[in-house]
Amino acid sequence: MLKNYIKTAFRNLWREKTYSLINIVGLSVGLASCFIILLYSVHELSYDRYNKNLNRIYLVTMDWLLKAQGWTQPLVPFPAGPALKAEYPEVREYSRCSSRTCQVKYGARTLGAIHCVSADSTIFKILTLPIVEGNLKEAFDQHNYAVITRSLARRLFGNDEAIGQVIDVNWSGQDYYLTVSAIMRDIPSTSTFQADCILPIFMEENSIVKQNPTLSDVLQRWWPPELNTYLLLSSSNSAVQLRKKLVQFSDEHAVFRTFPHGYHLVALKDMYFRPATIINTFFMPKGNLSDVEIYSAIALLILLIACINFVMLSTARATARTKEVGVRKVIGATRLDVVKQTMIESLMVAVISLPIALLLVELFMPSLTTLLGKELPADYYRSAESLAIYIVVTLGAAILSGAYVSFYLSGFRPAEILRNKFNRGHERVTLRRVLLGFQMVIFVGLILSSITIYRQMRYFHTKNMGFNDKNLVVFSRLSNDDADTILGARYQILASKVEMLPNVSSVACGDRVPGTEYTHEGAQGTNLSHPQEIFMYDIYWVSRDFFEAMGMKMVYGKTFAQASPEESKDAVILNQEAVKDFGITNPSEQLVEGHRILGVVKDFNAHSLRTKILPAMFYEGSKHMQEIAVRLNHMHGAQGTIASIEKEIEKLDGDKRFRYQFFSDRLSAMYKSDYKFADMIGYFTGLAR
Repeated sequence: MLKNYIKTAFRNLWREKTYSLINIVGLSVGLASCFIILLYSVHELSYDRYNKNLNRIYLVTMDWLLKAQGWTQPLVPFPAGPALKAEYPEVREYSRCSSRTCQVKYGARTLGAIHCVSADSTIFKILTLPIVEGNLKEAFDQHNYAVITRSLARRLFGNDEAIGQVIDVNWSGQDYYLTVSAIMRDIPSTSTFQADCILPIFMEENSIVKQNPTLSDVLQRWWPPELNTYLLLSSSNSAVQLRKKLVQFSDEHAVFRTFPHGYHLVALKDMYFRPATIINTFFMPKGNLSDVEIYSAIALLILLIACINFVMLSTARATARTKEVGVRKVIGATRLDVVKQTMIESLMVAVISLPIALLLVELFMPSLTTLLGKELPADYYRSAESLAIYIVVTLGAAILSGAYVSFYLSGFRPAEILRNKFNRGHERVTLRRVLLGFQMVIFVGLILSSITIYRQMRYFHTKNMGFNDKNLVVFSRLSNDDADTILGARYQILASKVEMLPNVSSVACGDRVPGTEYTHEGAQGTNLSHPQEIFMYDIYWVSRDFFEAMGMKMVYGKTFAQASPEESKDAVILNQEAVKDFGITNPSEQLVEGHRILGVVKDFNAHSLRTKILPAMFYEGSKHMQEIAVRLNHMHGAQGTIASIEKEIEKLDGDKRFRYQFFSDRLSAMYKSDYKFADMIGYFTGLAR
């Protein structure tokens, strides 16, 4: 019987070639779009799911609740991890971790920007990091060990034996000679913990002691927060009890009593879609759950539109098939038989559409996933799990498309059909109106969304950010080592040479230049009139000519360049927001944090326009240089000028540890996710048509 259904379905589709082709093409495009977006969504939702103990892994955070602000950072003091394990049975293991990009050498081969992590050896008990060569026990028995990924082993050693080889790792400006004791499988791209090389924790200990050589108890201090600390709890329910106990733990180890702060736990499974209030996550990738939800909803809407088109075409052909249905029922077919026949035709259309959809996935997956901001590996969308998604979605589309049509056709009465008294035209018209109206609502909604988003993009680029962002090139340090470098001390020499270049208008430097995503790097301030009001403010270290070079406007007082060295000594410049939060009424007479107020700069957007303008305090000091801002007279010949600047930097710094970026590109990078979202909505709107 099934064979007869299939044969009849094939004949019906072949007889109506045009109708069948329209249905197959429409469903193929809908399926392909749905596949791509659902695979992207599943990929995003799979972050950190490779860890076998995922439900028991947590990060320790420090929470701060200040005036109109609340934020969390997964950085805690050095002794926090050992103290938690010693005091609470809920903690089975802890591991402190610090990440840096390092230079790694082996013989004559040098690799830069290698992602290294200095961690307690227990990191291998907490996270799932399978070893493919070597032995962890033997590695930990050695003091100077290194566990590297298979990819890094191939880059360093090629096809040669890696175990037992000695590599030179430059960690925070100091060279360490380490023995490769084990090779681990490459960490999945869907992981918030990323590392090419895992090194002993003593390297970060040495770095902290080096930065504070006068403090004998530097590793026992409960301030400042410096490392990520992972915990493996004894059970998935232990977090509830431990969170309650952390209230007392916070009170016992509180450094500042003047405002509320304390320790908390964040589940590792929540770190990828963490809220914006969790800051200073540095090397941890971040996703946007709202984007995933919206894209998934749009994918289903596109598939629904394809199914609606199928239903509309099928009901439009219903009159042509009434006699067929009538004859079938006259010779003994039941309503269920007609339903089966119609559903098999729908399934056949879906089955034929599936390989076409998969071909479209192969063709467009690389470009569309790049547009989505996440390049999925080929083996991911060709895996068994992906195949399961393809089959389930295809069957769902077939059932959804064929359900109404099959029950609609099976409801025909043979006596009325054969006497030519059958008429359900009004029902078909009503259905088409409803379906067309639904499609129109979806389409109009997508168009309005596109218009709104593109207007927002235009606003991002036309809004005055409070400084001159034209013809600006920013040179940023590649290393995150201590900023007190030879180049920082020789900044004036560099600035004078760069300013002599024909196309250079001005030069300035600072620990950072405006135009970055929101990262809170600052201190706690107190309102002078109301000491109970405590807030966070940004701290900037800038060169004397910073405000002039950036085109910022002063509303009171002088810039560092306008003041004499005596006037600017031990003085600071505030922005208007800081003046308001500090409660300053007379800048010429009041001190802030023990410093004289040299001037007040007009508020500017240092971060994304999505975040409010934060209070800021500026200190003079080029030795903290991390970024150099160079303003050009014009962009014509910019590459030649940039090459000349790089040569001057190399002469003083000894190597190329800076990368350049046009400020327009930097600005675009801040809104990359918004552009990505706008483009995807535009494509989906086109598909919906």
